[in-house]
Amino acid sequence: YSDGLPSNTTAAMHTPYEFNLLGIPGNKGLNYFTEKRLENYIAKLEPTGFDFHIHAIGERGIYEALNAIERSASTLDKDRGRHRLTHVEIVDPRDYPRFAELNVTADTQVAGEFTRPEHWEEMADYIGDKKANNLVPIKSLSEAGARVTLSSDWSVSPFNPFIGLQNAVTRAPQNLSLKEAIEAYTINSAYVMRQENIVGSIEVGKEADIVVLDQNLFEIDTNTINQTKILQTLLAGDEVYK
Repeated sequence: YSDGLPSNTTAAMHTPYEFNLLGIPGNKGLNYFTEKRLENYIAKLEPTGFDFHIHAIGERGIYEALNAIERSASTLDKDRGRHRLTHVEIVDPRDYPRFAELNVTADTQVAGEFTRPEHWEEMADYIGDKKANNLVPIKSLSEAGARVTLSSDWSVSPFNPFIGLQNAVTRAPQNLSLKEAIEAYTINSAYVMRQENIVGSIEVGKEADIVVLDQNLFEIDTNTINQTKILQTLLAGDEVYK
């Protein structure tokens, strides 16, 4: 954990919150793990093959987590550490390109209705209009070359990936194409787990982890993706659901 949550003013920010809820010095959120502490952990564990999954929501929490990864790099080989920051809700645009530069995955969750643009203004009372009007910037991160993954953050958000897919492609101005969103749930996630040569896409030589859907996602109204049903599931080629 780099930081906390914006809803209780503990997500680490560069500037103070709009009101002081908890009396935290500076009123800029807090660190559960400081930048230096994260740096020390990464420096010690990255060479053993340990990939970090770091909770980072506020702009300062994200900035400091990226700093820790950059400063603790044990090698110039980007593939040595496949670290990821999860949530990445409030991102300083200056940090968009750093994800690609450091090979850090932006792990995001957009299945929750509270992440949709029509709800962004609800966070303005906490962090101001400018920052609230660009939450979970998946399009900007993707355009900056970042590897984006989509996950559920169950039970904060629905587990159903079709809800996440629909929201990801319909949350303009911070949306993904359907192809990008599917890759975020599949091959990009497989890479983070160091399994991209085993699963994550349908290719000769990979395990046949396959779901058969009742509709072609590329041929339907994007606002009906969440109605998709699973007809059959294969796990390593074996039918486990029908």
